[in-house]
Amino acid sequence: MNEVIWSMSGAFATEQGNCSSFKYQVPHSCKKDPSIANLMPDALPQNKSEDCCRGGLLSAWAINPAASFSSFEITVGNIGENTSVRAPPNLTLMAPGPGYTCSPVLDTDPTVSSDIGGRRQVQVFIRTWRSTCTYSSFLANKTPICCVSLSTFYNPTITSCPKCSCGCKGADKRTESYISTGGVNLLSNPDLDGVVQCTDHMCLVQVHWHIKNNYMNQWRVKLTISNYNYRRNFSDWNMMVQLPGFSQQAKTHSFNSTMLPTLGFGDEVALLWGLRVLQY
Repeated sequence: MNEVIWSMSGAFATEQGNCSSFKYQVPHSCKKDPSIANLMPDALPQNKSEDCCRGGLLSAWAINPAASFSSFEITVGNIGENTSVRAPPNLTLMAPGPGYTCSPVLDTDPTVSSDIGGRRQVQVFIRTWRSTCTYSSFLANKTPICCVSLSTFYNPTITSCPKCSCGCKGADKRTESYISTGGVNLLSNPDLDGVVQCTDHMCLVQVHWHIKNNYMNQWRVKLTISNYNYRRNFSDWNMMVQLPGFSQQAKTHSFNSTMLPTLGFGDEVALLWGLRVLQY
């Protein structure tokens, strides 16, 4: 196959490749396995396409449907006499890094545009394919990227809670990549992603649940999410919580929440995300 990418809008190929055989019109990319990256929101208007340029950052559909998807346009040429255009054999989504699994590329209804005031539909491309990619934090990380801890308003000797319920790394005196309270230590350690604050749990992100009130007909919990990774910004954070208590009517304060379809889970699932005015 000698196909090339003549032009793109809404995204770009990270490498042009060897286009030396083209003397007059140079293609956008001649790579056989191009890597495509999304343009940033401040891209020039002539380089944009409809619903493009998210900079690789997508919102959850339940939070912001308009910003939950991104698209780009690509013009492929140099097909020659090959009229049976084939789907890409391998599609991998890497944003940002491992953890994504994409389904096989399958034929779908062709992309169309409206003409004559919407009375006529024109097929835009010869073929249209679709692949669905899903993300799994278990595939992306050999160890959990966050930990969960619990506490209650009761006397700890009466109702004891472990300092860490899951995902904690445990403080290690040999840890060499941290920021301590007494000074700064920027030595590298491949076991930690970036530079983190030195704590007892050594978590990159800690999710702490504190039971403030627990009555027979209601309960109240304070949820605190702390980022100890100084090289990561989670200003647009969101979290999914699977909890039996969400089967009852629940109210949230200081952050947004919505219930999600359970998709076979035994407990209710809630999606939580922060309010910008309260994030710091």
